[in-house]
Amino acid sequence: SVGLVAGGQGVSTVPAACRIGADRRLQPGESTAQVLADLRDRIARLGLERQGLRVDVTMTVVMPGFETAAEHPVVASG
Repeated sequence: SVGLVAGGQGVSTVPAACRIGADRRLQPGESTAQVLADLRDRIARLGLERQGLRVDVTMTVVMPGFETAAEHPVVASG
């Protein structure tokens, strides 16, 4: 989910930069490297560099995905 969009100095100007912050949780079995590679590939296919735009992708928090068994009491209580 996108939680941050920031850039510019005012509503009547075109900003030199824009920053977008998003939350993307890892699923069980996913690796940080693969998620970043997939995201960078999808962005590259947009062709933004041909329009003079640059995109930098970083992952600031890395936490492995986990799964709670369906029979676990916290799941079964729902």
